Amino acid sequence: MFWNTHLAAGLIIGKLTGHYDAALIGSFAADIDHLIPIIKNKLFLHPFLLLKSTLDESDTYRNERHILHNVLVWGGLSAVLSLIDARWGMIFALAYFIHLVFDALDGAKLYPFFPNKKINLKGPIGYASLSEFIFSIALFGLFFAL
Repeated sequence: MFWNTHLAAGLIIGKLTGHYDAALIGSFAADIDHLIPIIKNKLFLHPFLLLKSTLDESDTYRNERHILHNVLVWGGLSAVLSLIDARWGMIFALAYFIHLVFDALDGAKLYPFFPNKKINLKGPIGYASLSEFIFSIALFGLFFAL
């Protein structure tokens, strides 16, 4: 899903738990792997190509949902952080897991056991679509209602 949906989820989890830092970091941590194709293909030098690749669910540069979108990495990272600080780590883990669930709901490919590509999750909500925008507006509505 697009960044606004992950932001709304992180804000909701932060409000419910009182730890916005862990929730927001967890909500966005998996998307650090989006930097791989940006750096590798020097997209930061080409703003229009960068914008096009951000709005396109086809993963033209073949690295966008990479190792950090792997449920085993999620589990390991969450376990380590929970050992350091149990409450913070669990909130991070919840937000990160919601990120993975939301990414599984959109139409872009998600390989939850990357690099194994035998399991490919593609959901019913189009990536960066009107339906995703409505979903994110509903999430922000929930955040403000809490």
